[in-house]
Amino acid sequence: MALELLSPAGSPESLRAAVQSGCGAVYLGWGDFNARRGAKNFTDEEFAAAIRYCHVRGVRVFLTLNTLLTDRELPAALDAARTACRLGVDSVLVQDWGLFDLLRQSLPELPLHASTQTSVFTGGGVEELRTLIKGKLVAFTGNSGVGKSSILNRLAPELRLSTGEVSEKLGRGRHTTRHVELFALDESTYVMDTPGFASFDTDQMDVILKENLQYAFPDFAPYIGRCQFADCSHRREPGCAIRAALDQGQLEPTRYESYCRLYEKSAQIKEWELK
Repeated sequence: MALELLSPAGSPESLRAAVQSGCGAVYLGWGDFNARRGAKNFTDEEFAAAIRYCHVRGVRVFLTLNTLLTDRELPAALDAARTACRLGVDSVLVQDWGLFDLLRQSLPELPLHASTQTSVFTGGGVEELRTLIKGKLVAFTGNSGVGKSSILNRLAPELRLSTGEVSEKLGRGRHTTRHVELFALDESTYVMDTPGFASFDTDQMDVILKENLQYAFPDFAPYIGRCQFADCSHRREPGCAIRAALDQGQLEPTRYESYCRLYEKSAQIKEWELK
């Protein structure tokens, strides 16, 4: 089974950046029945355009309907799913089990995925989570104190994993899990418990020399080799195909800015230092 990188997309700009970064699928909010309904969301026109943009590039689009609904809201949520299906959305992420059943009956061809919230205090959602991960290898990740180990203890009380309280002063958890550990819940289900994190550090990752950095950006691929100079760094040289594509709106500005920042760092590395 091939792995597929699924990325959130909170705006048209972040959607384009995710696609150009090589994601195989994106999930986004549209309409009134998602957790981002209080934030700026995709408009009707932007949602339709997003689906077209992704499908032309072979990227799947998942719509989030990840809120709990009242019985009165179910018909409107179903209409939203029907519209999304008509526009070509590939799948829907659903939290409300009543809506899940309704979509199964009304739109049987529409692929659905469950979005569940689990309580480590009441145990609510634990059995649903157990069903969702059965037969899979999954990893629990997130900031310290969000409840990764606590959820595992709910799934398998015999593990008795150490857990910590959230600091009242700092408002975040203390590091309790200090290494990645793999647990077998049954003969076909495995869960990785991971240390909490607040940032993503690339210092320990493989170094890429500045000459090879362009190949780490999949969205640059159609333009590599078309510059006026063979050793073009894509920053200030005349006749640069990548900067021309940027000016024409074919590349996302934030992606190019990331390239330039990484190039400055890579330029400080000498090839002999890697030997």
